[in-house]
Amino acid sequence: MFYARKSGTANAPGVQYTQEYTPFFLNGCTTRRGGQSIMAKKRRPEKPGKPYPSYPLFPHNRGYWAKKVDGKLRYFGRWDLEEGPHASEALAAYQKFESERQPEQRAMPGISVPEPVAGPKVKSDKYGRITLADGLNVYLDRCRSRVETGLMAPSSRREYKSTARFLVRHFGRNVFIDSLGPDDFESFRRFRAQTRDVTSMGNEIQRVRTMLNWIADQYNLAQINYGPDFKKPGKKAVKKATRAARERAGINKPILDRDDLRMILDQCGVQLRAAALLGINCGYYPSDIASLTDRHFAEMKGRAFLTMPRVKTEEERLNVLWPETVTAIDDWRASFEASKLTGPLIFQRIGGKSWRDQNVMMSKRFAASMRNAAVQTGSFRWLRNTFETIAGDSRDQVAVNLAMGHVDNSMAAVYRHDVDPQRIIDITDHVRSWLFD
Repeated sequence: MFYARKSGTANAPGVQYTQEYTPFFLNGCTTRRGGQSIMAKKRRPEKPGKPYPSYPLFPHNRGYWAKKVDGKLRYFGRWDLEEGPHASEALAAYQKFESERQPEQRAMPGISVPEPVAGPKVKSDKYGRITLADGLNVYLDRCRSRVETGLMAPSSRREYKSTARFLVRHFGRNVFIDSLGPDDFESFRRFRAQTRDVTSMGNEIQRVRTMLNWIADQYNLAQINYGPDFKKPGKKAVKKATRAARERAGINKPILDRDDLRMILDQCGVQLRAAALLGINCGYYPSDIASLTDRHFAEMKGRAFLTMPRVKTEEERLNVLWPETVTAIDDWRASFEASKLTGPLIFQRIGGKSWRDQNVMMSKRFAASMRNAAVQTGSFRWLRNTFETIAGDSRDQVAVNLAMGHVDNSMAAVYRHDVDPQRIIDITDHVRSWLFD
């Protein structure tokens, strides 16, 4: 509203000039001359912060707790009321919205949505925070589902379970995940480094980050702050530590000597001898051997070939079998133990159990044969190292990479669509000549 001057005499000698104003309203607004408001402006409460770092909502300028869902901004309760921000009521409204929204949005037209499988129950406080034990239990339950569907190896789940136990042992069951910080993870790293070398400690750190990041994504927690030091060591640190460990153990190169390998093969049983020959013949790991079936065999150029992809990476590979390897596999199949086994897998444990569930046991059996042969250093993995080293002397690295199942990211691999099987025969027979001739 404006104030109009009512009366007065300007510049009259000896008379003090006074102004009186009469208010009137313009467009429903109360204003002074010059457009300034004379009404007391209502002051909005100061915008609050999040109650805790992982709180999923944020205070919007309009006075609501808000979150962007599927690209659309949605509001859940007000924070600008006089009685308080009402963060817990807004969180309850958001959780109710999520529980009602997800089944409908995941359903596809004409497709029935199966009932969810009951998993571990997760208890959270009124702010939605998750305890360490509850979150890890849910993750391990998902790992079990992946193992059942073939998406994860059983050995990987065992490693995650072991790491989860050490996490709970160090931090406690009821600690909130979003309360962990850089100092906590540094203390865990020092705790585990007492019994781990650089390589295994790096794998442990990676498993911790994988599990906790999955839990944070699953329950809309804030990004976890691990700090700058809680990460896998670089390649330089790993090489330095590996070299130092080999010097302490008196190991020059992690490959087996020809005479030692022959003595080890003589100490192996029927099944283990066939598995060890596959290791030096094809560069197979125990996990590869445990997955071998009849459908992986093929015949080309009058020789027996294996076409099984590498289990670890699913990279294509092609291997030719030596006559000694074929004979060893036939001897195992004709043995009394194998006659009682059923199923498609060629190599099985006594009782019909798969080596894929306990592939470390095959390495332990090989280590026992090494001790019986008086060979002090080595492991089943060294068979693969030996094959790569000796086959590399054939000067056909492309064929060696295909036999080993290496990932080739070069531009040549983009244009190369086939390798002559004769090249695989040449490099494999070169290793055979080194071992038996």
